[in-house]
Amino acid sequence: HSQLLRYMAPEVAVSKPYSHRSEVFSFATILWEMAAHQRPYSQFFRHASGSTLSFAHPSVVTKPPLFM
Repeated sequence: HSQLLRYMAPEVAVSKPYSHRSEVFSFATILWEMAAHQRPYSQFFRHASGSTLSFAHPSVVTKPPLFM
């Protein structure tokens, strides 16, 4: 289930009340993944061993993905 955190709005991930805005966040994240051809927030996660995810330092993105 840790992979699903990529698509969750922050308030949903920490079990706080949420609204339709949380759904919009998740949908927009999926649209971004389709447009960028990358996993969302991949700069924050790396596979340590097995299915465990651990925090990694983010890298700075200087250019948005190119559309073809």
